[in-house]
Amino acid sequence: MGPGLDESSMGGSTTGVGDGDGDTGLVLPDEESTGVEPGEASRDGDGESGGSTGGSFDDSTGDDDAGESSSSTGEVLDSTTGHDVVLSVHDLVPGDLVVTEVMWNPHCLGDDCEWIEILNTTESTVNLLDLYVQDSDYNAGNQGRVTVDLLVESGQVVVVARSTGTWPYLFAADAVYGPNPGLNNGSPDRVVLRNAAEILDETSSFDLDGEEGVAWSLSATHFDAASNDASAHWCDATTELEAGFYPEYGTPGALNPAC
Repeated sequence: MGPGLDESSMGGSTTGVGDGDGDTGLVLPDEESTGVEPGEASRDGDGESGGSTGGSFDDSTGDDDAGESSSSTGEVLDSTTGHDVVLSVHDLVPGDLVVTEVMWNPHCLGDDCEWIEILNTTESTVNLLDLYVQDSDYNAGNQGRVTVDLLVESGQVVVVARSTGTWPYLFAADAVYGPNPGLNNGSPDRVVLRNAAEILDETSSFDLDGEEGVAWSLSATHFDAASNDASAHWCDATTELEAGFYPEYGTPGALNPAC
């Protein structure tokens, strides 16, 4: 997709970023390699939350699982309707979303085509409308927000972009959160995801001294919110990504290699 991507086409029923053949599934590493089952860190029944912040979840409003059951495919269903449960970002707790890749210094003008890949580790579809994106400043006055319905199924990823005004990539971003924040190129920075109440995930602090156009990639063996806190689990992407006149490197919408 060249520059001038129509942002009005984003959101809606988007559930993931495909690999060109219509398959949007993201095969997660096995439990043994990660040590954390997707969603486990954030929904352990006693209100304690794992992952980046170690924050707690206030369940004083009642049982989140009331009226829900699991289908034979593992999807969470509403027992009153039989339909898949769609969670809002306000229903999420720390660890339910995991940042898995960050293009922090692309070749586009002003770095406005920065993008972030996000994994849904819950057992339900999640609507990322009103997801906030911050950097290491944790500044609500400089944060971004997803302003369209963006559905991401369990175990799937989406790619959200700072802007698509000078979008040089052949893949389409699933939504825009910008124009803020812009990630630092000359000093350490991180990506922070949150809802209105708390931080849902944050990456390790990156020492941004790498090559322009190379994404930070979370190792496929550490796809959980605790592991992405450690810089040892991140590495430079090595898969070439077609982008305008300059080669860039990343795997948006596909499983990252192991670091």
